[in-house]
Amino acid sequence: VVTRFFQKKFREEQPDNGQQDAAARLRDALFGDSPLPLLLASIKVDALQSEPWTTLAEAERYRTSGESAKAIASLQTVLAMPNLESRMYLEAWQALRSLGVNLPPEQAKDLLGMVVEVGLPGGLLLIWLFQQAPRGSVSVFPGG
Repeated sequence: VVTRFFQKKFREEQPDNGQQDAAARLRDALFGDSPLPLLLASIKVDALQSEPWTTLAEAERYRTSGESAKAIASLQTVLAMPNLESRMYLEAWQALRSLGVNLPPEQAKDLLGMVVEVGLPGGLLLIWLFQQAPRGSVSVFPGG
């Protein structure tokens, strides 16, 4: 029933290329594995004034200036922040892995979230669930 609803909706409402680009960016952001420079470039400037974005931006500045130890410390600060979306912790770990830091074995099997993609004739159905998510988590992106 839900699938038929979304298929019908997307046949009626096909977004323009700008909307498709925005949908692709949102889809890519769900996985928590964006390179830190790309992630930060996609964030509105005023959002960069709040956590965890301030510390993630600081980590990127350290990384680009060759100060890996300070970048790692900044990213570990993000991991210690309470009550962030699970995706933010995934982004911090992705950045740490790019600096050669691996997830501790006791945390390696923790499941922080899940994304399911289902190809439909009229688009792509994405269902995502994270341990800490601010709101609902079902989206359909046309043109999948």
